[in-house]
Amino acid sequence: SLQVVEQQRQAAVAHLHDMMAKLRSGHHEVAKSTVEHMRVYSTAVDNVVEELGNTVDASKDFMRKCLEVDLEMERIEAVAAEAKLVNADLDTLERVVTRLCAQAATQSHTHEQDGVWPAASAQGLQPITSRTPSP
Repeated sequence: SLQVVEQQRQAAVAHLHDMMAKLRSGHHEVAKSTVEHMRVYSTAVDNVVEELGNTVDASKDFMRKCLEVDLEMERIEAVAAEAKLVNADLDTLERVVTRLCAQAATQSHTHEQDGVWPAASAQGLQPITSRTPSP
């Protein structure tokens, strides 16, 4: 019976030795997998940080360009306001010239009967019929 106990002890030791080897192997595989996952995670974080930095830089450039466009638009708006004033002045001038030409034509008709030509008619002034805005 002592021999049976010794055989069972040796079988138990062999079984424990086998179990410990499997645990070491499993632990080694888990550690290896963890190291690989951490490397992938670290690479992903590095890529995200780099892309985030690029995005921030691109956003700063975009905002700077928007500010430049705003400044240019202020200049363009000032020119547009001046163009409106010039257009209004041209409209006024057109009305005055048309009125003067109409008066000259009336005087011309009156003076034709008398044989006298007014200066406007002699200079060839004609009423303005249309004005096309320049681009």
